[in-house]
Amino acid sequence: MAAVAGVACLWLLLRGISRPATAAPEPALLATRPMPRAAEALPVAPVTTARGAGEAAEPPPGPQEAQVLDSVQIFHGLYELAFGPLAHQPPPPQELRLIAENADQVFDQLATDPKYAMRRPMMLPQLLRAVHDKRSTQHQLANIFARDPALAGNLLKVANSPVYRVSEDPVESLDRAVAMLGTDGLHSLIATVLVQPVFKLAAIHYPRFPEIVWEHTFRSASAAESHAAQVENGDPFAAQLLALTMGLGAIVVFRIVIDRYKSLLEGQAPHPAVIISLIDSQCAGVAKRVAASWDLSERVLTALEEQRPDGAGRSEEPSSPLGRSLHFGRKLAALAVLHEHGRISDGTVRASMLQDGPLPESFEGIWVRLIGHGG
Repeated sequence: MAAVAGVACLWLLLRGISRPATAAPEPALLATRPMPRAAEALPVAPVTTARGAGEAAEPPPGPQEAQVLDSVQIFHGLYELAFGPLAHQPPPPQELRLIAENADQVFDQLATDPKYAMRRPMMLPQLLRAVHDKRSTQHQLANIFARDPALAGNLLKVANSPVYRVSEDPVESLDRAVAMLGTDGLHSLIATVLVQPVFKLAAIHYPRFPEIVWEHTFRSASAAESHAAQVENGDPFAAQLLALTMGLGAIVVFRIVIDRYKSLLEGQAPHPAVIISLIDSQCAGVAKRVAASWDLSERVLTALEEQRPDGAGRSEEPSSPLGRSLHFGRKLAALAVLHEHGRISDGTVRASMLQDGPLPESFEGIWVRLIGHGG
């Protein structure tokens, strides 16, 4: 099993009070840090609609001016944070044609390649069954963790973090650590360690991309979890795991594209618009392929299939409860990242979310939890 870094439960993390930061926190420190608020603004233009050749661009609106952004504009705002102004350029046709040749087949084959994504952890099926089985005892869960030294180390590290530790005496027993985290804490620990190592890999090209994707991913996990629990009356853990898997899909596509540039266009820097085009078209498929290799349930695979873009470059409204929670979580999390980086106003968040229909009664609570402070 791939090495994993310590991380605490996302649902508890996102309840914290935010403080200024210049980048997404190190995943290993999420147990002890509150949600970050990025203070800096990158020197790139905010999201705008396309203009004809020769048309003068209007001055960008200030962050407090409410706008209505569709899903394409919202996610391209994220890409802008990661890649800069080149994110808004059309992809060079020859580069896109070469890099995207036989893309469906290529990305399907490489999605589970250990070079890009970790193999399914050996203990995953046993852990998932045990955590969901109400008959499982703390000692049985501790024994499963004990079979994987890295996972056991993470469990003890989280249990000894300020979030859980209640005395000066260190937590040295796996049984006690399991009792302290509880079911929800174990859910989040298991889910996050599946994908976190990939986000820590250094990126020579566009090193800010993994940071932005991780920030979006852990916010997506929180929002999808809340939506599943409070709106759909569904499975919060599955929704959280789905959001993490989609984030993993984006990172895997990014790394595959970088390698294809090296092999097919040696010496040429990857163009952000080509990377974006392939993330938009391949991310959900790659995430589904990874989920299938982990033997995740059919309802999880269906929810990921529902995230695939249609011909217009947008996702249709998902029909399954988990699909709806994932769609809601990813969209609201993207708006949260833009909001916390000073790109959009609180009014823009609500106006943009209203495009999908009336906001749920629990929206305000989900939003405050997601950003860690009131609007």
